[in-house]
Parts: sequence; C-alpha cells; structure tokens
Amino acid sequence: MVTNSVVRFLTHWGGLRHLEHLDLSNNNLFSLHLSILTSLANCRSLKEVYLDHNLLDGVIPDSIGNLSTTIMEFYLDSCEIRSQIPLGIGNLSNLNTLSLSRNELTGSVPTTLCDLHILQRVAIEDNRLSGPLPQCLCKLSSLGLVFF
Repeated sequence: MVTNSVVRFLTHWGGLRHLEHLDLSNNNLFSLHLSILTSLANCRSLKEVYLDHNLLDGVIPDSIGNLSTTIMEFYLDSCEIRSQIPLGIGNLSNLNTLSLSRNELTGSVPTTLCDLHILQRVAIEDNRLSGPLPQCLCKLSSLGLVFF
C-alpha cells in the first residue's frame, strides 16, 4: 500500500499474528493513526515497519517497546512527529535499522539505544534533539551508518 492516498485503514492489526512486513509509507495517514503502533504488539512475526512520509503529527507511544522483538527495520521519518524518542525503543532487541529523521523529536537521545546490540543503521537527523549523544553508542560494534 505504498504511495497511495490511504487515509483510513484497519486499526486493529493484532489479529495478523503472521504479518512480517508492513509498508504504509508515502500515504496520507494522520496523527490518530500512530495508535497503529500499539495495535501491532500482537504481530509476533513482524520484521519490518515502514510508516515514513505520512502526516502523523503525533507522539510516538511508549508502547513501542511492546512491539515484537523480531522487528529488524523501523522507519518513521518525515512524519512531523512531536515527541521524545521513547525509552522502550531499547526493547526491540533485533532492530538493525532505526530511521526517525526529519521530524520534530525533542529531548535527548535515550541511552536505551545502546541496548540494541545489533543496530547497524540509525538516522535521527533533522530533529530538535538536544544534549550529548550517549557514549555507549561508541561500543555498538555493528553500528556502521549514523546520521545525527
């Protein structure tokens, strides 16, 4: 469902237990649809989430940490999101790509990113983040592509 004009879609994704790939990027989704992240918690096979380039203009819920630990790629860039990076992001233990670029994220980069031991790519540039980067990021041996 990439690059369509989707504005409404299922809000209860939890029944799709075998869903592995969700790509709703480049649509017209708006802030109420960030609740999709909470409903994806029961999708235990989920590996890739692409919600980038939408008009979400909301807050990343703390429940992001309840998503499946099978998630490897998570894209939520260019969505006008106005929140901090939730601490629970560090629970996504198999995450190798995190892209939250070009939003309105505030606060500091959470040290829980350092719990993502196989993280290879992180992109959080063009936000309103402040404070120093966690020193522990330098110890992530898999980290190869970084945009801050």
